Amino acid sequence: MINPIIKKYEPLVDLLADLFGSNCEVVLHDIKNPEHSIIKIRNGHITSRKRGGPITDLGLKMIKDNKPETILYTEKTKEGRTLRCAGLVIRDESKKIAGYLCINLDISSLNIWDSQNQEMHSGSDRKSSFNHLEHFEMDVKSLIGVNTNEIMNNIYSNKRFEELTKAEKFEVLKRLNKKGIFLIKGAVKEIAEIFSVSSVSIYKYLEEIKE
Repeated sequence: MINPIIKKYEPLVDLLADLFGSNCEVVLHDIKNPEHSIIKIRNGHITSRKRGGPITDLGLKMIKDNKPETILYTEKTKEGRTLRCAGLVIRDESKKIAGYLCINLDISSLNIWDSQNQEMHSGSDRKSSFNHLEHFEMDVKSLIGVNTNEIMNNIYSNKRFEELTKAEKFEVLKRLNKKGIFLIKGAVKEIAEIFSVSSVSIYKYLEEIKE
């Protein structure tokens, strides 16, 4: 059942999509089930997503950090689209994050931004400490995989997980945990398969991280 607080935003999804047209994707997330958080989406062709798709890694990190309330940033999709993105946190009565309203405007066809857009870009981004690449994946397995591979490539590009020292393995899992990846149901199993280790081994490392 969709959270009634989130459901109130459904008309706004249609309003924004109709206002900005087919180059503007509008997405409503209910994070009660992060694996299938997208409850309404318009113009999903922009990121190749649909209703029932998962939350993004950026959304997970915002849950983990419990902030910010709004975020503005520029992103690129796997297909090469340049997006101007905005996100609004939706909170429940207890002030916990319940969902997100996200707007992804495809600005690929704009060769030069006018001065107003330039001002918006430089001025509004200062409200957020994020300098984050967001991944728009169609399923949880892809979301976990792309984040795991990204961390491995960034810090241990010439090694497989089994070749890492204990301290290095700890660092990889620590970074995944910081990104909120383990908030996803089944994340431990997926990561264990990627690294060719047992789920028990991953849980042991996570216990150490919590300590």
